Amino acid sequence: MCRVWTRFQATRSDGTSVKLRIEDLSESRFEDAVELFIQYFVLEETFHKAVGVARNPQAVAEARVIVTESMKDPAYHYVICCEDRDDDEVGQTVGASSIELTTIGPEPFEGIKLESDEMQKMFEMLAATTNLHIIMEELHISIFYDDRGMIVHPEFRQLGIAREFLKTRCLACVTNNVPATGALMTSIATQKAAEKDNWETVLEVDLQEFGRKHGVTFEDGGVSKLMIWKNPQYKAPQKIQA
Repeated sequence: MCRVWTRFQATRSDGTSVKLRIEDLSESRFEDAVELFIQYFVLEETFHKAVGVARNPQAVAEARVIVTESMKDPAYHYVICCEDRDDDEVGQTVGASSIELTTIGPEPFEGIKLESDEMQKMFEMLAATTNLHIIMEELHISIFYDDRGMIVHPEFRQLGIAREFLKTRCLACVTNNVPATGALMTSIATQKAAEKDNWETVLEVDLQEFGRKHGVTFEDGGVSKLMIWKNPQYKAPQKIQA
């Protein structure tokens, strides 16, 4: 059985309640998670949107391959949010979140081969904003969970799911004795949710200015925040005496 990280109940705007749970992604739910990322993340996420990935079928196909292959990579940790039914059966998959266990050293996104102009441009921009490795190194953190995406189905937004995903990332750090997790957060709602749970802003990126440097337009503008959460329970490995 998949590990269930958290169960919670949320109230919709019409007053009805829904029971939800966050659990590890099982192989039987791979396609559900892929479709969430392709249908909504690729369409709505700030960088994908700015370069127009959703408008080019080749770019969308490349995004699908990247997401699908990452689900098979043991360095990645995917969790999903699904309806928590009273009969203990898993209901509809309504959200997905991904992090990668990353070590300081290799350049972010190194080795990814892309054909479409849109995906090449997006990864070029992500690499330009990803100072997380530098910041973690300055904090003497050599391994951490790096954000690889988070999406919630439109019909299940404003129910606190993003915050539960962030909490699960912190729980993963504690459970697996990882010193920190970090993310480049473009959504104001996600930024606020992270701040409530003691995530620290270590860098701010003005998207309008950044877009001008890279020849793209961020329609909504705003500020993207590089945020980290440090695990207070982390225990550093003991050095072996010679």
